[in-house]
Amino acid sequence: MKLTVFARAKHGLLVLAASLGIVFGLSAAPAQAAGSFYYIGTVTIRPDHSGQCLEVADWSTANGAAVRQWPCTGGANQKWHRFWRSDNPEGSYYYVNVHSNKCLEIGGWGRNDGATANQWDCHYGLNQLFNGDRVLATDYSYVQNKCLEIADWSQQAGARARLWTCHYGANQSYSITSTDW
Repeated sequence: MKLTVFARAKHGLLVLAASLGIVFGLSAAPAQAAGSFYYIGTVTIRPDHSGQCLEVADWSTANGAAVRQWPCTGGANQKWHRFWRSDNPEGSYYYVNVHSNKCLEIGGWGRNDGATANQWDCHYGLNQLFNGDRVLATDYSYVQNKCLEIADWSQQAGARARLWTCHYGANQSYSITSTDW
């Protein structure tokens, strides 16, 4: 069967679109992790300057929900499963909230000072990977010299966690301790 001019044009456009997607790696979702995952333990994360706990606000299970500090209650929204992936360097971790089963991340793939920390479905992208056992620094291949901190050195309950240039002060330093879940 011979294709009409319009059918050939339509077919050609579909082939072109598919080829561009393959060549440029276009996808509707970020690439998935390739390495093996290892559960390290369940932890609480306490900013050193306030002694409060890092939590998902208001027990939310929604994507984009705020991550903030709040007085420690022992609730599942203040507990995080810590995972290491075999193709990441030692000391690089993903944190999955026990209550929501979503990952701690820098929202919207933000790279600038002030980008907020949120929870999102785990896709194990670089905006969900944090390096360190006291400081939660971003991976250098994502953005260099940026750390998770509590905004403006606030000691108020509800102060947001955000991305900021690393200065290693107490609002960027955390006590990460094992806990039961």
